[in-house]
Amino acid sequence: MEGVKSLSGVKDVQAIEQKLLVGMDEPESVNPRIIRWLVAAGADLLFVGELRHSLEEIYIQTIQETGETEVAA
Repeated sequence: MEGVKSLSGVKDVQAIEQKLLVGMDEPESVNPRIIRWLVAAGADLLFVGELRHSLEEIYIQTIQETGETEVAA
């Protein structure tokens, strides 16, 4: 997991059950690097998928982050 975190473009990595969730802004360029790294490290990949967030989820997250910033200021 630490190796994936060190890759350029990776923002966040979480291991949940048998899944590795990786946060990034540009999956088109970052996903291939992650896959190559995992395979080179000996991982057996069954599939790679994308989690999409609804507009409501993104809005709530943005509001929460903005609120945290304003409180900290």
